[in-house]
Order: sequence, then structure tokens, then C-alpha cells
Amino acid sequence: MKTAHILRLNLCLTLSLSLSLGIAFSTSAQIYKWVDKDGNTHFSQTPPPDLKEEMEELNIGVQPKRAKQASVDTYFEGAWWSMTAKGLRTLFLHSNGLFEIHRWSASHGQLDTLFSGRWREDNQDIILTYTRDSKNPQNSDRVGVSEKLNVSSLNHTRMSVITPDNRTQNYLRVNGESFTKSYRKELMMGDWYDKKGKRLELSWGEFKVAEHNHSKSLAEGNWDLAGEELTLEYVFDFEKHAQGRIGTLQTWRVETLDENNMVLRHAHNPILWHFKKKS
Repeated sequence: MKTAHILRLNLCLTLSLSLSLGIAFSTSAQIYKWVDKDGNTHFSQTPPPDLKEEMEELNIGVQPKRAKQASVDTYFEGAWWSMTAKGLRTLFLHSNGLFEIHRWSASHGQLDTLFSGRWREDNQDIILTYTRDSKNPQNSDRVGVSEKLNVSSLNHTRMSVITPDNRTQNYLRVNGESFTKSYRKELMMGDWYDKKGKRLELSWGEFKVAEHNHSKSLAEGNWDLAGEELTLEYVFDFEKHAQGRIGTLQTWRVETLDENNMVLRHAHNPILWHFKKKS
């Protein structure tokens, strides 16, 4: 007798086979397909009585559910910013399972790629497997190496990890997932221009500071409004800090707000920030 195959069928295939074979299958049933000595193919819910060969387990049907150990958790996705002993670093975790690590170059005013590779989640830890060392592509001791970042805390905008050398590294990201809707918040959303050549973009829980006629970000972060108090949490700031800074928190009181004008007063000094909205 030829090898019997265990077929684990999902619901939609179960129904189609049930109709064609006249057999009632549950979604968790094991279906055996086997060929007898005369070459006839059989389907049944029990294995053939004289089966002695090793059985092979097959997975068929609609795309299988990803195993937890090999899945990419969308909660980790995004651009994570961190200040290290060697300066500002970013860890980009992409939804396709790829990652890059960048460093901020103040002299060039841009992010330079250091490493790239593949990442996955393992019991709420992040496993990075390095496939490219951009600074040392020919003779790197990182390529092919996997390292674990032990995630000690995680929310929408903050993450703390324990590195392989037992250091705590804190990260921030721009993420408006926890942002709640209100009329005043919607009124604030849009592109606001001040008198000093800066543009403040307020979107769904996220903000960006740039120059009037340039798309390049000088600062980005998360914002929220509670009553008349506007909070800006800077994930990164190159506007006031050439080397970059993360985690600065600013609070402003909304003095004036309508469809075309906004005036903010700093919570701790008499600074006023005047804006005009452009549609």
C-alpha cells in the first residue's frame, strides 16, 4: 500500500469535500487520503486498517496561519529613535520583515545606513539577523549574526529593550494610534505657517516641523490636546539641536484658534507662537 497522507482542511475546503464525498467533516477533523494496491484513491476519516507505512502530514487550503514564533508583529513596526553613546540611531522595522539601522550625520544633515537585514518577533522579543554592513561590506563580523533585543516595556510610542551586552536602550516613535477625536483637535489639524519661516504640520496625533518651502523634517513627534493645553512630544529634534535630540516634551496653551489663525503660549515662559493656516 502507498503512503497515506493526513490532510488538515480548513472550513471552506471541508464544505466542498463534504458535498462531493457525502461525508460530514468538522473543521478540526483529520482526513486521510490513501491509494490501495489496485491504484484506487480513497478518502476517509479513519486510516486504512492495514496501514504500516510512515504517514506524511500535509497542509493544504487557504494560506495557513503564521506561527507565532515566525510572525512579524505589526505592533513593533515603525521608525524607532534612540540616543546612544555614539549618537542618534534609528531602528526601522518594516512590515515585510526587513530592518535597517541608521545613524544621524550632523555634517551631512541626513541619516546614514549602518546595517540592514531581517527581523522577527520571538515571544515579545525582537530578533535581528544582519545581512548587510554598509560601512564594512567586505569584511564584517555582523553579517550572518542574529541578536536578541529583550523588550522590557512597549506601548504606542515608547519601547525599552535590553541589549545583548545587558544595556537598557530606550526608543521613541511617531505613532498616532492612541489619538482620540474631538472638534478642537480636528480644527487644529493642517499646515500652519509662522512668521519665522517654519511650518507646523498637525495630522492624526503626529506633528512635523519643517521650513516653509521644504519637505525635509526638522523635528517630528506626537501631539495631543487636553482642554486648552497642547502637548508636543518630540521624537527627534534637529531644529534646535544639530546633533539631534529625542524625548523633549513641550507644553503650550492655546490662546487663539479658528479656521485660519492659531496662537500658542509656552507653558513656562512668555513666548508666543503665531500661525496662519494654508489650505
